[in-house]
Amino acid sequence: MNEFYEFDERSYQRKGGFWKYIAVALIFLLLGAIGMYYISPELQEPGSNLAGTNISQEDRTTVEKDVEDDQSSELPSLGAKGDLFISSDNPVVEISEKVGPAIVGITNRSIIKQQEPFFGNIYEEELEGYGSGIIISEDGYIVTNNHVIDNADELVVILKGGKEVQATLVGQDSMTDVAVIKIDEPDLTVAKIGDSDKVRQGELAIAIGNPLGHTLAGTVTVGVISAVNRQITYGSNQFTMIQTDAAINPGNSGGALVNANGEVIGMNTLKSKAEGLGFAIPPMYSCL
Repeated sequence: MNEFYEFDERSYQRKGGFWKYIAVALIFLLLGAIGMYYISPELQEPGSNLAGTNISQEDRTTVEKDVEDDQSSELPSLGAKGDLFISSDNPVVEISEKVGPAIVGITNRSIIKQQEPFFGNIYEEELEGYGSGIIISEDGYIVTNNHVIDNADELVVILKGGKEVQATLVGQDSMTDVAVIKIDEPDLTVAKIGDSDKVRQGELAIAIGNPLGHTLAGTVTVGVISAVNRQITYGSNQFTMIQTDAAINPGNSGGALVNANGEVIGMNTLKSKAEGLGFAIPPMYSCL
């Protein structure tokens, strides 16, 4: 059975009680070292060390179905207007330049409470999740994966060039793993949305997003459409997805899968633990 994971990475930063916890740990370590010195001198040879443990957490994501029903009157027409035909001899370069500014980074900040193991003190820890998003209207609407924005206390969008803008949640649906957020920012580049019914196996596929967080923002990778209409079961939900071998990694969630005409034909969402197997939600299922 294939195993899948969502593209997202999160890091923890403790907000309170940290140094007390460290001080207690150091005291216990010191007492243990003294005891070992007197009890077993022959064990003083170097060779062991303490290593930190990276805490990772799978992202969850969403998009309310009533975004389309209840809020459809508030949403403008989506996608860039006019043709975006790519005529260059090197289309990937031109696509990157034209579509890249419509792909943004998203930071999901949330605060969780933890309990210290020794004295039971409660402290706060900040959890940051990273993902990508696609600008779909000049009014600042952005579509992304639900697991990118789920449980956020604060959402920040990072535009091309590094500018950070506060975002608000418009709607989310965990069943389809789609969410819509909004920013107030002028002169936005809007992605042109393609027709998922016309996607063909073997055609050019270009993935644009932020793998491994914002450090590698705007990364472009190239592959082909490996298959269409793949039925993928993840968790308790089933998705109809586009399969690609374009390299995608944690942080790419919500980013764009683009065709040779510079049209967004999918939203990168899942990756198999096997190499070269990535999956994107087609526009018909992702509010694109």
